[in-house]
Amino acid sequence: MGIIDNPIFFQALYGLDKPANISPPNSDGTYQARIFKLVPGIETQDFTLNYQGHWEGESWIGSAKLVKDERGFALRNNIKIVEPQGEGSIYREVALFFPLRWWMRLFHGTVQSVTEKEMAKLNKSIRCASEKVQKDLLSLAISFSVTD
Repeated sequence: MGIIDNPIFFQALYGLDKPANISPPNSDGTYQARIFKLVPGIETQDFTLNYQGHWEGESWIGSAKLVKDERGFALRNNIKIVEPQGEGSIYREVALFFPLRWWMRLFHGTVQSVTEKEMAKLNKSIRCASEKVQKDLLSLAISFSVTD
């Protein structure tokens, strides 16, 4: 977790063209990081995300929600899940990315509002699914220990 959730390593992990500028962490451990990456043929990525992570049992769940896209290029949210598996861990990252094309910009307020609501619903669904899997695994582990 010290690498995955540490913006010092973001440039190497995500191939950024500049180090991730970060805000001082809040008392709850959340922080913001500005991400900059040149993407030939598409558009330079220059945006700020708000990062937060927490433990649920033995699994760590982190989210990165868009604060501001300097280029107005896209709406984005990321969810990272790290859970124990055997003698190691499984890392999953789901990136939700919705480009804002020129025609979408014509209806900027409406499109952004609807897209943000849909992304929030999807985030909740993914979180509920991961929590259900964790609860199911816990129930299964308890039933095995009771029957042994």
